[in-house]
Amino acid sequence: MYLLKILVYIFFLSGTLNCLGQIKKVQATGIVVITDEMSLKQAKIKALEEAKIEALKKAGLTENLTSYQALFTQEHHKQLQSFFSTATQTEIQGAIIGYTILEEKKHLRPDHHAEEYWLTIEAEVKMYHEKADPYFKAEVSGVKAIYEEGQAFTCDFTISQNAYLNMFCFTNEQGLLLFPNNYDSNMLFLKDTRYHFPLNPSYKTVLTLDNAQAEQNRLLFLFTKKPYPFLKLKTTNITTTLEHVLQWIYCLSPADRTIFYNEFWINSKQN
Repeated sequence: MYLLKILVYIFFLSGTLNCLGQIKKVQATGIVVITDEMSLKQAKIKALEEAKIEALKKAGLTENLTSYQALFTQEHHKQLQSFFSTATQTEIQGAIIGYTILEEKKHLRPDHHAEEYWLTIEAEVKMYHEKADPYFKAEVSGVKAIYEEGQAFTCDFTISQNAYLNMFCFTNEQGLLLFPNNYDSNMLFLKDTRYHFPLNPSYKTVLTLDNAQAEQNRLLFLFTKKPYPFLKLKTTNITTTLEHVLQWIYCLSPADRTIFYNEFWINSKQN
């Protein structure tokens, strides 16, 4: 049998998609006070988050801003389960699909008691004119909360309408496209039919770790009414991230997609 391992590296080329519809370009600045407990890297992350929220406001998206924060920094990933709920996805009226950092600097506050980190971006905000289809739903079962290193990952899924699938797995650092892959080609999945992953019995998806520490993994199933291949399969060590994938996903109309999200841990054999 072939083994398809979940590694830190992703063995594919980054996906691209031409975003159609109304896209607004806005400039926004995020400002964060640098505390004694905060590194410059942490200050930059928080300032970028604030800049993205400000960009959404400038584009006219003033509702559900708290929900959007789950997308922007690693510390908010614990909120992703609620963010990907059907209710939240139905309410979202737009999203940031890309941004460029224009300027970043440290700035002494007027009272001279602290420094601030200023970060300015130009963001591309996709505006939605269609709402999510409340009858387009997916169910995924068989995902364990905890796996031991070396175990095979499997799951079952059904979809309420005929659909295509892109399945991703993310660690805190990088991500992997689980489906489609070199052994399982994409296909039209029929509604109300239970499918078992992997579809091809000639390989296993074996869970591995690069170090001896337990690792949290995040699964994202993107079902779409039309085929939207994330990328072309290659064998080059190019990584992707959750943020990059979500920017790609949010180019798609909410009416054409539904997302199922889940999490699991991999325990090390050495623990």
